[in-house]
Amino acid sequence: MGTVEIGDWRAHRDEGRLRRGGESRTLEPKVMDLLFLLASRPGHVFSREVLTAALWPDTTVGEDALSRCVFKLRKALEEAEGGGRIETIPKRGYRLVVAVSGTAVDRRRGPSRKALVGVAVGLCVVAGVVVVALTMTVFRPAPPVAVDRTVARATDSYYQFTRADNEAAIVLYERALQADPNAPEAQAGLAGALVQKHMRWPDGRDAPRPAGSALRAALASGRLGEPAAAADLRRAVDLAGRAAVARPRDPEVQRAFGLALSASGRLAEAAVVYDRALAEHPDDWGLLINRADLLDMAGRGDEALSMLERAYEGMDRAYAAEPVRVRPWQAELGLEIGRRHEARSETASARAWYRRTLADDPSAKVAAARLAALPPDPA
Repeated sequence: MGTVEIGDWRAHRDEGRLRRGGESRTLEPKVMDLLFLLASRPGHVFSREVLTAALWPDTTVGEDALSRCVFKLRKALEEAEGGGRIETIPKRGYRLVVAVSGTAVDRRRGPSRKALVGVAVGLCVVAGVVVVALTMTVFRPAPPVAVDRTVARATDSYYQFTRADNEAAIVLYERALQADPNAPEAQAGLAGALVQKHMRWPDGRDAPRPAGSALRAALASGRLGEPAAAADLRRAVDLAGRAAVARPRDPEVQRAFGLALSASGRLAEAAVVYDRALAEHPDDWGLLINRADLLDMAGRGDEALSMLERAYEGMDRAYAAEPVRVRPWQAELGLEIGRRHEARSETASARAWYRRTLADDPSAKVAAARLAALPPDPA
């Protein structure tokens, strides 16, 4: 049973009741959900947006709905407005300011499954992470070495970005999750591979990399909304959302979450995920490329180009540590940056980027051809 003790009150989630000695009070389901959300992270300030999205994931409610919910909870706990166990933080939100004991995380059930999935893909990414956290085991043994090896092989396959390698990655990630269903790296990896499957190889056949954004092309085609793709994308968002809870500072995990949200058409939520991750990992080339993709789709080409240039620099710094991941993409990225400068009639910048690309990868024939086609250097 999910229970939590706050002061002299004990909340019983399954019963929907507060108990203190011989006294018992009934709490409405939303009020109880609010209590358990706040109790999941005592002292943490939950914004009004996070709490609203978590409590009403599939419903549009008025601004006073949360205020009423907080009022009822305070009344049940016998608090004065603005004080006591639930503190209002002006212009920010609410937090629980007392110690909590018991099992604030109910490991058999949280809010309804529908609510959990709704929040994970809802209007507020952070709310999704919070609610998903309520269903996760707080303490999990470290995954066995065999799982780590399987995930490492799967990830190497994934980063080749071919259909066959992606299918192999899916098989390996699934195998890792059979051994450890809560392995965050496997959850995030499988989420990414499922997205790539429908974004790049929707008919199960090999295909050349699309010119431009694969995400934009897939969204525009409508194929990501087809039943099989939609089901896999829902699973991807769920997997990556749970991984994001367990690894909030892991850029690869956050990248997978953002990608799954993007492919689901949740571009604003994905941007929030990427921006939060980039605030902590400003040189992560994968995050930068994915964020640039969203900026392009929003018509913010100047910002996108700046991010792509930062991504190339990030690849340079990461190459020694992860050549298998960087090498298939760096020349292509340098070429794209050069093309964009060329399209802007910034010939000197285009020439510099083509030359840099060739210096890093002399086999980049397209970059060589584009460089040769440019007007000669001015005298």
